[in-house]
Amino acid sequence: MTYFDSLIDVSPHINPTPLNHGYSEEVDEQGEVTRECACDRLVVFVNGAGKAHNRNLAQSNKFLDFIQERQIQFLTIRLIAEGKLPCDVYFHEGWRVLAKKYELFDMLSLQDLNRDIGDAYYYCDANLVMNTERANYVNILVDMWRDGKGGASYVCIFANFVPRLLVGAVEGETYETWLNDSLKAENRQLLGFIPLLDPKSMPEKVKIFHEVMEKYRLKESVLSFVINDIDISLTADDLEPYYCPELSPTPCINASDRVLDVISFIMFRHAISEPLLGDIFSSFVSWPGVILCLSDKNCSYYDHDFQEGCDTFYFSEWQYYTFENLKYFLDLDKGYEAWLDWEFDKRYIFDTERMKLPENLNEDQLCIFNYFVSLMLPLRTLYDRLQENNDNELLLCYIMYDSIFRYYSAIKSFWRNKTIRTVDRVDYSFLNPPAGLGMKTVQALLRCVLSTERIFIDYYEQFISNPLPSVSIVLNPTMKTRFIQSVFPEESTRHKANALKYLFHYLTNKTIRKDFSSSNPHSELLVYLARPPAPDVGKYTSVSLIKYWFDRKELWSELSVLAVSLFYSNWTTKPALLEIERRVHALQRANGMDLDYPQLERLVKINHNMTKFGMSYGPA
Repeated sequence: MTYFDSLIDVSPHINPTPLNHGYSEEVDEQGEVTRECACDRLVVFVNGAGKAHNRNLAQSNKFLDFIQERQIQFLTIRLIAEGKLPCDVYFHEGWRVLAKKYELFDMLSLQDLNRDIGDAYYYCDANLVMNTERANYVNILVDMWRDGKGGASYVCIFANFVPRLLVGAVEGETYETWLNDSLKAENRQLLGFIPLLDPKSMPEKVKIFHEVMEKYRLKESVLSFVINDIDISLTADDLEPYYCPELSPTPCINASDRVLDVISFIMFRHAISEPLLGDIFSSFVSWPGVILCLSDKNCSYYDHDFQEGCDTFYFSEWQYYTFENLKYFLDLDKGYEAWLDWEFDKRYIFDTERMKLPENLNEDQLCIFNYFVSLMLPLRTLYDRLQENNDNELLLCYIMYDSIFRYYSAIKSFWRNKTIRTVDRVDYSFLNPPAGLGMKTVQALLRCVLSTERIFIDYYEQFISNPLPSVSIVLNPTMKTRFIQSVFPEESTRHKANALKYLFHYLTNKTIRKDFSSSNPHSELLVYLARPPAPDVGKYTSVSLIKYWFDRKELWSELSVLAVSLFYSNWTTKPALLEIERRVHALQRANGMDLDYPQLERLVKINHNMTKFGMSYGPA
């Protein structure tokens, strides 16, 4: 049981320190007296003393103190952050079951929760939030959480913290390694969980985003953004102030289901730019493209006007622009931006019947066209499948990524061998070109497909690191596994196997040796914590790792990462705690209480809390 698990467990295995509910009074600059309860609020919720604690807070002259300390809020935020909120909580009966389980009899409805959270609610544990301005960078996840039909909507903003020490390495290799590790480590922190007064208001969402980013002083501190919900459309101007200047920004991804759209766009753009294909495609591809512009005037894309240059323009509830000339549209400065950010009717990409062939096509040109249609067949089939059934979004996403990944593998195999039959028992013989089609032309067509592989891999890597788009905000691998097990029907065994394979893809890392990855349950953590130049990584214990880190002064800024990693992995032992305490005290004696390493102060707090809770998991 981890530190946070103990907060929501009704029968904790520890004996908490007895509490003394008292007050401390402080006078601020305006002369107002602030009264705060002296007890440790993180201990309150594991010994049943929550009601007395809340009564004391209710007597405070600051009602906000009472609001922010409500047990039900603290519990619900944690449940949401850890992906443990039951599905039936949307219904009154489900909420009553949850309330009974956690003895929350004073609040029996979501309406009570919404009312007491107020217009703006921030949860922040000072012991857990790192000093991002001085020591770390972050990856930000922005998402929406809705409590059911017609219920409240909340903006959820999370951060994964990345040590500054790892930023700025050659081509970002070290940073990417940490990013992969941090996604499976439980260092996700909830920065903001704020209810919306008007869920359809884009300005309100953007305002909340900026307020949270400013609250945590994240200017020039963000390495990457992931926006999981398309209802939160943040522009490049919104994100620009927060990107760190030391690395090029990682593209923001709004939804996995746009992958096919982006791929098809790049394929057609490349086809027109190929010398052997450009004139042919420009002559016979009639593009009845329809741009569907959002009519919400609060939308940041509303001012994008394509009326100049379009063939037809319609305005009703929506704005429509049509372009018969595909190349003209792609040459527009806003074409690619519109493709990514707007809703498009892109069925023409996979519907060859809508491609009008001019009558003057010769046999060679017709042969090129037919082969291109053949190349697009898997994507068209996949596109139709996605359009027919979108009930199980996660399953469809896995099918899409798995299918496209195999598709690229087959294309590359054909490129090398000049012929192909089957790959993994899937028939790819349609890739073999018709007789008479020159190899240079075939390669030009294949380049149109392969030019999209890099952008696909970018989306693919984002997906496998967080393969729960729009349906969950959990990054914990254990929770991912449970979710995958529950969401896949029995008949989809192969896709379930692929999903789990993607989830644990990091186990194939060359730095993880089979001899101890199978025997040591924390081998992935060991590989990170005992990174080079440590040669005997497999022999490390928690105590020897602590000694290793403290002996390397360049790692001092990350000492709290070490402590939290050991702690979250349930690998913190009594000898390890004593070793941390001994070394911290030695540093304090040598440097005084005011240390130059801000993370050590946080480490002292973590050490204090772990010791107080008696966390021990066996011998070191």
